[in-house]
Amino acid sequence: MPLHNNRFYGIKIRRAVRAIERALPSEDKVVQQRLKVLRFYEEYGIKATLKAYEISKSTLFNWRRLYKELGQKGLGNMSRKPLHKRQSTVPLGVIEEIKHIRQQHPRLNQTALQQLLKPYCQTQGYSLPSPATIARIIKRLKEQGRLPSTAQLRIYARSGKIHQQTHRYKMKQRRGSYAPSRPGELLQIDSVHVFIDGIKRYIITAIGIQTRFAFSYCYSSLSSGCAKDFLDKVQRVYPYPIQRVQTDNGLEFHKYFDEALTKRNLIHYFNYPQSPKSNAFIERFNRTLREQFINMNRESFYDREEVNRKLMEYLIWYNTQRPHQSLHWMTPIDYTLKALGLSAQKSNMYRYHTSL
Repeated sequence: MPLHNNRFYGIKIRRAVRAIERALPSEDKVVQQRLKVLRFYEEYGIKATLKAYEISKSTLFNWRRLYKELGQKGLGNMSRKPLHKRQSTVPLGVIEEIKHIRQQHPRLNQTALQQLLKPYCQTQGYSLPSPATIARIIKRLKEQGRLPSTAQLRIYARSGKIHQQTHRYKMKQRRGSYAPSRPGELLQIDSVHVFIDGIKRYIITAIGIQTRFAFSYCYSSLSSGCAKDFLDKVQRVYPYPIQRVQTDNGLEFHKYFDEALTKRNLIHYFNYPQSPKSNAFIERFNRTLREQFINMNRESFYDREEVNRKLMEYLIWYNTQRPHQSLHWMTPIDYTLKALGLSAQKSNMYRYHTSL
């Protein structure tokens, strides 16, 4: 019996081939695999090859063509970069004029720059490039070092290293036409700035749209950490769970505050820019707070603990005794009990606020 027809000889050969394939670099493995497919095709035909290796006919014939033209090198993963890259058709004079204008006005955007470029293009008889084309030209000039970069640089104090400051933009969710129908479905939050004899105090405020139940707290600074602390207090104070929060675009309502909302699975709505009317309920409460509490207790703001103590007394009165015309002359706590379908006489909240 010939040696090559021996069954055990075939097994050893296949084992040796697999061992060699495992030892080859990844690129060589690709080449050997494709070469194996071509040899299978030559022996068993196209129908069996396509079924065995699950490749398309065009791929198989392309490998075959490359193997004939370039040998095993043609079966490797070749660069897909086009042989002929598209060249810019913008005249050199227009590019230089864009560079000149941008050097004089570094922060000018491409739309405004296009308007300044019109007279030059009309004089020279060039077609006016689009804003997108101008933006690409500016980017290419910066990459080539022909235009200075306007990126802000920051130095890390511990290491002394300088790095470029990047801005991370988050897609902000807007309230749109959403209207709450139950207590706790939407809470508006804002801040009031108080300046007295050089002392700065910041009162973060919140109000429920449906019930007008309000809460506030005074801080020495206005940061996202303070806003997060305020959110913790709100969730302990409010007589119903909060589902959504609406704020303006202030920095105090980002970072730690937004992280706390995400951790609690609360939806965060941001106002549209320059639209305080979007937060109309909290803006009206801020006016009431300033007229009825802040202006009447200005001397207390020297001591933050004292002003918070008086603020809590005012909020208890506001939520449990002050009638609201928008609630048909009911107090926020009574309206809340009614909206939640609770009995005022049997509710712990009712007994608490009537005993104050």
